[in-house]
Amino acid sequence: MINEGNLGNYWGAIREIPEWSTAWNTWLAARYAGRAALAAAWGAELQDAEDPARGTVKLPPDAYADTARARDGVAFLSATEAATFARMREFLRDNLGCRALLTNMNGWSNRATDQAARNLFDYADDHFYVDHPQFLQKPWQLPSRCRNASPVAAGAADGRHNGFVRLIDKPFAITEYNYSAPGRYRGVGGILTGAMAAIQGWGAVWRFAYSHNRDNLFQPSKMNYFDMAADPLGQAAERAAICLFLRGDMQPAPHSVVITVDASQLPRPETKVPRVSPPWDWVAWITRVGMQVVDAQHPASGSLVLPLDLGNPGTALAARPNPYLLDDPTMLARLRDAGMLAPGNPTDPAKNVLRSETGEITINAPRNVMILDTPRTAGGFVPAGQTIATAAGVTVSAASTDASVWVSSLDGEPIASSRHMLVTHLTDLQNSRVKYAERDMRTLLDWGGLPHLARAGRAAVSLKSQHAANLTVWALSTSGRRLATVPAKVADGKLTFTADVAAFAGEHGAVLCYEVVAE
Repeated sequence: MINEGNLGNYWGAIREIPEWSTAWNTWLAARYAGRAALAAAWGAELQDAEDPARGTVKLPPDAYADTARARDGVAFLSATEAATFARMREFLRDNLGCRALLTNMNGWSNRATDQAARNLFDYADDHFYVDHPQFLQKPWQLPSRCRNASPVAAGAADGRHNGFVRLIDKPFAITEYNYSAPGRYRGVGGILTGAMAAIQGWGAVWRFAYSHNRDNLFQPSKMNYFDMAADPLGQAAERAAICLFLRGDMQPAPHSVVITVDASQLPRPETKVPRVSPPWDWVAWITRVGMQVVDAQHPASGSLVLPLDLGNPGTALAARPNPYLLDDPTMLARLRDAGMLAPGNPTDPAKNVLRSETGEITINAPRNVMILDTPRTAGGFVPAGQTIATAAGVTVSAASTDASVWVSSLDGEPIASSRHMLVTHLTDLQNSRVKYAERDMRTLLDWGGLPHLARAGRAAVSLKSQHAANLTVWALSTSGRRLATVPAKVADGKLTFTADVAAFAGEHGAVLCYEVVAE
């Protein structure tokens, strides 16, 4: 309904708008029988001059603090979200006859009480970005800054929190995501996002954006923050997400961890309301995650159900279930007890080593390595000087620079029996004459222009194939046109060749992709 319009995003502005103060006092007057009832609930927090009947009760400075006023504040926001959505839905459905699926609240302030409003939606929705620009002087003007650090070395933390916005019994979508330029690690973004969406069984994923400029659709353009049409590396990375998620190369996790909250408690939280994403959001790389609003008609569902008790005055605070207070060792033990971590699974959140319960993706942050291992798409992220190997028969050794390298079958067969494959080798891509304030390339001073420049790098790629002796390797242009054959060796049923960004630079320019085909 309103893009990124979560009311909690704008609490500072809300407190300055008189109409919001009026609505707040009207809501309090309906919630409590009178000032005496409000005083009994708030105690000393209610000042002598404050009375909802006179419209003089102040909004809390922080809607998410652990105070009675703030708990009512967050309940007020949630109630307003629900009422606003209901009004808009009624107009669209009944007056206009709209039959589209409706949702709202897609970034970025998300508290447990917000799930009461989301429970009215047809599906839940959220956004996330990696290396989104931070503007240092004026909005949307250079200079800008991004962290430009390996997401793999950080445990692939971006996007994990989004899974808990999901209501496990409703569809879920990411309607905006990007590993934004000019961050040099955006090549791994397609794999990580496609893998997360596949493991979680999300409904849909959209990258923001294909192009803000019509001309970019028909002519080469310099790279910018978001547009894939102007970023050959971003386009190549997206194909991993298409294979893993849209084509279904990676399996959804068979189990789920669900945080439940009783519908009757959401309007009147008796404790501080937590963010929907718990400290142990690393579990999103292991199995499906989400929340659920439960009542008599909607009992809890999930392999591991963790109740959140927001409002049971008869129970001491310390005795109320609160999954947000569980530590990593406890969560690890519960996953094992629930059968989500098979023997040999190396998952250790203390070390930021994570492997999905399907075994199809492994993130080893200390080594800065990610291994993708499905029958039809395999490879990963490999730092310079390291090697990864997959059960699918793909081995990659990065020689001179970090790279995202993977093999995808193009004929639907497993890699081992495929007669037509695409190999992608992504290092970095920048505009010519781009300028940064430091060697770490974090503060962008000037975008530069065409032509694009790809970082030179080499990687040895080996794939086990029953057709190894008949396979030919072609270097491709970014449009997919065959440029030249690439020397390859065959031994012990394996095809091995060197992916070299600069091998054909003099004649054809940089090479990011290769076609492997039995002809």
